[in-house]
Amino acid sequence: MRIERGRIYVAPPNHHMTVGPIGFIRLDQGPRENHTRPAADPLFRSAASIYGSRVMGIILTGGGSDGTQGLIAVEQAGGLAIVQDPVMLAIQVCRRALSSMTTRTSACH
Repeated sequence: MRIERGRIYVAPPNHHMTVGPIGFIRLDQGPRENHTRPAADPLFRSAASIYGSRVMGIILTGGGSDGTQGLIAVEQAGGLAIVQDPVMLAIQVCRRALSSMTTRTSACH
């Protein structure tokens, strides 16, 4: 499916959503990551790979560590990683995972 400006895409149940070449979204039923499918990490990693410094990854809340490795990939590609203030996160495991990220990451208050 081609990515269109002004649209929001939500991964359907039991499918990872990734960004493919030339602005396409791909859905697959690859292995679970962080014990879940869909997971944020595959999406963030693929977006970082395709868009590099033009990508932004945002985590507002979460369960476990899903999204942490993907946001690290975003940062390593020169993109912007934004996380909700870890103090405000409801799940302690997510707080610990996100607190390990670099100082370039922005925290939203």
